[in-house]
Amino acid sequence: MSDSNGLHIAILTLLIFIALNLLILDIKVFSPPVPAVRLSDIAVTASPNLPNPPYSPNPSYPFSQEAIERIVEEKLAQLTNNPNNPNNPTNSPPQGSSQGDPLQTSSQSPVREYIIPLGNGTTSKSDWEDLLGTDTMINPANYGTVQEAQLSVAIKNPTKNGVVEVRLYNVTDKYVVYGSALSSSEADSTVTSGTFAFPTGTKLYRLQAKSGLSYTATIENAKLKILAR
Repeated sequence: MSDSNGLHIAILTLLIFIALNLLILDIKVFSPPVPAVRLSDIAVTASPNLPNPPYSPNPSYPFSQEAIERIVEEKLAQLTNNPNNPNNPTNSPPQGSSQGDPLQTSSQSPVREYIIPLGNGTTSKSDWEDLLGTDTMINPANYGTVQEAQLSVAIKNPTKNGVVEVRLYNVTDKYVVYGSALSSSEADSTVTSGTFAFPTGTKLYRLQAKSGLSYTATIENAKLKILAR
């Protein structure tokens, strides 16, 4: 009888053990899995170069207004100081210049002024007369790239009779330099012609003058002013 009771207890214990194991197995199989939290899944929203943000009473928005304004100011400062940033004022072209404009250049030479003295002469003829004392050899290439030239003379016409005229003559090529003519009817005056160009190459130049009413007139301090680069 006792052996039968012991067998019943053992069978009952075994059944309870089996039932517990089945219950545990059901829980593991049918319960939803709990996701594992990894350090790499945690988003870092604060910059490592910024101090800890001040306390915000709103737990869903951890940055206060002061912290946001400070972050924006620091980011703007970084962009402004970045030499590669096209919005950096130091990278902007100077005022009045144009990047990529082929018509503008920063290496253009300055304009220089040269004075070539031609001498003096006298005439009392009413037709053009060569003033041989004014012969001068000129090669424009010696002065760079000539932009323009002007003839300037002091004319003395003591009687103030008639008009005294002066011009520059190209002896080598035998023609009057266009634009070089000037005139005066004053007793004593300094007159400057308009601008004109020189032909290329070395040429002999000479002044020509005439006095309209054949009264003696003197040409003094004749000179050429050349502007070149």
